[in-house]
Amino acid sequence: MTRFAEKEFDDAALKVYEKELLERYPFIRKEVIGYSLLHREICAYSVGEGGALIAAVFHGMERVTGAILTRYLFEKAEEVRKGKTLSFTAIPLMNPDGAQIALDGACAAGRYRMLVQRLSKKTPFRWQANARGIDLNHNFNAGRITLRENEIKNGFVTRGATRFGGTEPESEPESAALCDFCRRNDFALAAALHSQGREIYADFENHAPQSAAIANKMAEISGYTYCEPSGTAVGGGFKDWFCKRFCRPGFTIEIGKGENPLPKETADTEYDRVRAMLDILIEQPSLFREG
Repeated sequence: MTRFAEKEFDDAALKVYEKELLERYPFIRKEVIGYSLLHREICAYSVGEGGALIAAVFHGMERVTGAILTRYLFEKAEEVRKGKTLSFTAIPLMNPDGAQIALDGACAAGRYRMLVQRLSKKTPFRWQANARGIDLNHNFNAGRITLRENEIKNGFVTRGATRFGGTEPESEPESAALCDFCRRNDFALAAALHSQGREIYADFENHAPQSAAIANKMAEISGYTYCEPSGTAVGGGFKDWFCKRFCRPGFTIEIGKGENPLPKETADTEYDRVRAMLDILIEQPSLFREG
């Protein structure tokens, strides 16, 4: 199997890994949960029913999170092949258009090329949003009034490379697809992988207070810090929406340390820390379930 630090993680890389994954582990179920603005697939890979949902690459320049989650999926699938019982779902690439833009520049934005070229300000490698400049992790229906106030306060008033969540929740096909997928399934908990900071955020407005005990365990085993987000990181995120909508534990894990985009080698150097945290989430998620 290819080492995950040997190449950049994008839609093409995921397709290569997917082929190997499904051939080697035919019990894994692939579901196309939706399509990006530029009609790239958004795929979920499931083992068992329900359990934990883990998603990555909400932000284009945070591609390393997808490489880590894909590697984790391979590892857990091998454990299941050897007889271990697990139930979880991985979505390694929530924002395929944004990832391609951050990797290849405005030329990857299709019909939004001119918009991205104007908004990226010659730094497309720092692109976080989807192809039309909406930050997916600000586009979920949780705490949006406060979030919008913080966006405006910090100068994020219209479409851009980052931190503008649009005018309506779930306005983007990527975020709408994830919400619909969660509504159709019975996940006990959810986690979103981001970078960077080696921090863990949990719960939202006390909708899932049981999240705190889990987050403390994750921090203890990984060396990450369990803390509260601030500013434009409060509200609008997938973790926030999941906790509010289902009153079940939700987490944001900020992988790695440094400046985004983190080098692709982070997929190897940070892997053990992340694996330890994800193992806590998928081993017995029913223990953490309420509502």
